[in-house]
Amino acid sequence: TAGDTSQFALSNTTSSPVAAGGSTSFKIRFDPSTVGGKSATVTVSSDAPVPKNLYTFTVTGTGSFAPKVYWTGRDNGIVMKANLNGSNPETVFSGLYDPTGLAIDQSNNYMYIGECYGNSILKAPLDGSTSPTTISTGGGGPYGVAVDAVNGKVYWASFLGPYNLYSANLDGSGIFGIPSGALPFGIAVNPYTSDLFWSDYSYGLIFRTDKSLASGSGAPFMGGGGYGAAGGLAIDSTNNYLYWVEQAMGQVCRMDISNPVRQVIAGGGSPDSIAVDPADGWVFWGNHYSQLWRSNLDGSNAMMISGGGGRIYGIALDLVD
Repeated sequence: TAGDTSQFALSNTTSSPVAAGGSTSFKIRFDPSTVGGKSATVTVSSDAPVPKNLYTFTVTGTGSFAPKVYWTGRDNGIVMKANLNGSNPETVFSGLYDPTGLAIDQSNNYMYIGECYGNSILKAPLDGSTSPTTISTGGGGPYGVAVDAVNGKVYWASFLGPYNLYSANLDGSGIFGIPSGALPFGIAVNPYTSDLFWSDYSYGLIFRTDKSLASGSGAPFMGGGGYGAAGGLAIDSTNNYLYWVEQAMGQVCRMDISNPVRQVIAGGGSPDSIAVDPADGWVFWGNHYSQLWRSNLDGSNAMMISGGGGRIYGIALDLVD
């Protein structure tokens, strides 16, 4: 009833009225929107005579940074976010044309959204405080998007020609594209090496090239499941692993980059996108059924943590305060 009331919420309803000698219970959830100390007054009313008709007490908490998983809901034109366990989901942006790829620049607190049939790359603040702005058009229908914040570049893989692999500065300037001769879907870049990986949807191959793109689209680095439809990619630069999804096979895969042997670690229900959190030991993927999944890095303890919002073609993580 007073104080930082917006930072606390009743998480269940109570039984009312309560008879003499009876009881009820309620829970108060602390859900801070900003960092720092918060406090609020809770008031329980009663039909007892004044001054015993009201009982008050104070709840307190300290808000701190909470890592988030972001994803695109292609069918509904939205970008959503939630805690890493899927709790507290919320819509960050809505009304987008065809959101597919998604990447996050944690250094500058921006996200980059690929709109496939919107044929554009959008840039927006992570907190959703201002609407996305278009920084590039004519990029051939981007599916996968990747950011190399260390070197100030954004990359995307185009499912439509004539050029299929693109790079640009973080403001959209300096756009550069090359043909791939295939159907690129996912793209991942290692900010600490010269490596750029991209997946070929048509033959299920993973390609490796230089992220300058000066050497062309590269050569096959790893074969997929043999049925095509290699989708989203993610790099675990800490452990030197590459993760990807195989849509047609419904599989989540990984390989040690220094020893490229394909490992199937989980089933994913026609997965499209993937992201990895090596520090906390999680891998996330989204599928055609509007489901967001999470597992350990080796695929164990897989569970669906969120549903709804449309096919999930892009996933990105905000792990840095």
